[in-house]
Amino acid sequence: MKKIVFLFLLLPFLISAQEAPAEEKINGPAGQFSLGMRSTISLFDHQSYQGLGYGGQFRIRAGKRLNTEWYADYIKTDIGGLGQRETVHIGWSVMFYPLGSEIKKGAFTPYFITGHCFDYANVSTINYINKEGVYDSDWEERWSSAVQIGLGTNYNLTDRFDVSLSAQYMSHLGNDIHVKKSSLSSSEGSPPLIIDSSSKGVNLEGHLLMTFSMNVMLFDFIQ
Repeated sequence: MKKIVFLFLLLPFLISAQEAPAEEKINGPAGQFSLGMRSTISLFDHQSYQGLGYGGQFRIRAGKRLNTEWYADYIKTDIGGLGQRETVHIGWSVMFYPLGSEIKKGAFTPYFITGHCFDYANVSTINYINKEGVYDSDWEERWSSAVQIGLGTNYNLTDRFDVSLSAQYMSHLGNDIHVKKSSLSSSEGSPPLIIDSSSKGVNLEGHLLMTFSMNVMLFDFIQ
């Protein structure tokens, strides 16, 4: 079943990954609409836990050297086997191509990228037996926003289909959720993790996001 769903998701890419007609090259890339799938790894946060996620995106070309990207990510992070962090990013980015942006088969197109996103996080512990002798689980959630900046590149497999790799550093604008291992054992009815969401203000202890995506140009708004 999973293989069937995966092949269904890839179908638009397989159908549309073909050479663009000559008139599209003449009129330029502005107005092009691309749809893509993405996989994201979260690295080097201040608590050294790594997360893995997936999502989707679309791009709307603003000009020869400018592109916009609108995306949603779901990232899940294991916290040492004692809990988990689930994160959702919904945001947008601007991509600037300093070396030109000719969409040509077999060519790399490097870019600068910066943007903003809305961020939801939920941190929970694994189930444990509390002091009343029943199973329990602690959790905290928060909404915030974040900004990110980084570098990336497209590799054009055809004139319509590319793969992209980017690295962005993200800083959160709002309170964060911190976790630490409990000093008490689970036999004493203590949760395995202490979850603290009391910090306020801008959090500069961000993390690195590595994103790999596949994108197909479906149509052009202008033509």
